[in-house]
Amino acid sequence: MNESSTNRQDCDAIRFPTSDLRRYAARDSIFVEGEASTDVFEILQGAVMVLRNLSGGRRQILDIAGAGRFIGLAARATHDCSAVALKETSLRLHSDNRNDVGPRGASLMRAIYDEIHRLRDLATALGRKTAEERLASFLVALLDDSGASPVEMNLPVSRPEIADHLGLALETVSRNFTALRCKNVISIGRGARLTILDPSALRQIAD
Repeated sequence: MNESSTNRQDCDAIRFPTSDLRRYAARDSIFVEGEASTDVFEILQGAVMVLRNLSGGRRQILDIAGAGRFIGLAARATHDCSAVALKETSLRLHSDNRNDVGPRGASLMRAIYDEIHRLRDLATALGRKTAEERLASFLVALLDDSGASPVEMNLPVSRPEIADHLGLALETVSRNFTALRCKNVISIGRGARLTILDPSALRQIAD
């Protein structure tokens, strides 16, 4: 067996089992952010725009995907973005069976999906969010779904590093830390110490 045949077999081994075929006209919605995510979609022909809608009529286009690409990979139980057919498009649905690959494989798949989610968040922040929304999104990512109670933390990076991560000037980051403090959303301690006083308000700003 030659190397190309082995590679094809390896690729076939990780493909999701086929479950259905779907066809969409131009501008048809394929899935919407917040909908339950139970399948992934293989694009057989056509093109799909993957995007996120934000407040104030803003949107961030995350990807333009064509034939051979997979869309709908979600880290959580619901989609974190939307998908729209750009022209007549055919898709094959595959069951999201990441847990059928054994504990180690499932753990790896979750890590991959989580990384995709983080990159979508960053692309949205850099592309469309205001400086305050970017900083709030960065802080929300450190909360680990902690609920509505105040959370004390040590920031893992410096303000210059936060500025580089968010594509902002250091002065802008400092100014928006102060803005969040004046809104009683956060309390700034010494060094890297920070308290999220109102996680719900922080999430609202981030979203």
